[in-house]
Amino acid sequence: MNHFRESQTIPWPEPPRTQTVKPNWSNSMFCCFCHSPCAGGSQKYCARCRCGVYCSKECQTLDWRSGHKQWCGVPYGIRGRDWEVATAVVSRAKGGQSFKVVALRRFNQDDRIMMERILRPEDIMADERLMAAMAPLEPTDGHVYTIMRIEESSQSMENDLAAFGDNYELKIKYVRNAVGSHDDRGDFGGICLDMSRLRHACDPNAGTYLDVETMRMVLHANRAIEPGEEITISYTDGLDPTCYAGD
Repeated sequence: MNHFRESQTIPWPEPPRTQTVKPNWSNSMFCCFCHSPCAGGSQKYCARCRCGVYCSKECQTLDWRSGHKQWCGVPYGIRGRDWEVATAVVSRAKGGQSFKVVALRRFNQDDRIMMERILRPEDIMADERLMAAMAPLEPTDGHVYTIMRIEESSQSMENDLAAFGDNYELKIKYVRNAVGSHDDRGDFGGICLDMSRLRHACDPNAGTYLDVETMRMVLHANRAIEPGEEITISYTDGLDPTCYAGD
């Protein structure tokens, strides 16, 4: 899902419109470091900001060292409290399933909806929990645009892909969903597992920016977003003619 400001991409054509499945609001919490579910209300919070959610003290300590320290005290939404991932049945010839992100409360213009650590390939390969969290990401079928991007990838992207070894499925998912920059400006690319569920709109209600210093991607509201409303971003530049009204 290479649609963020720092990315240079082949646009991903918007799929046919979907029939939304009524989401089951479980309000489940997920660790913001390893993305494991926090079962039975076992989650731990950052005592200062209450925005960091963790499955263990270990994850909380690692997240503090990797960038939460700089963001602690800055308000932003968290999954299961302020927004949730819902499923939708996609109207494709062979059927299928897709994800979207829905607001659980009102967000005012410029509110931070979420802030997420960018995962590097070495982070993913070193943690089986992160590899498991990547499983639902699209695509799983070697999409033609993804294959083109692998063949035409920059040197830094090729270095990233080498970390996955012979795991071609992870390579495909990484290229298709990578955010940030893999070019001469630097190697700031990686995966944002939660933001990968955001869907495209030509008139999105949210936008993103990359904080290179802490390798955090921030999602903010472009306008007021009401509870139950889908949160969307643009996969392309707003003036790009490939952004067409397929909504």
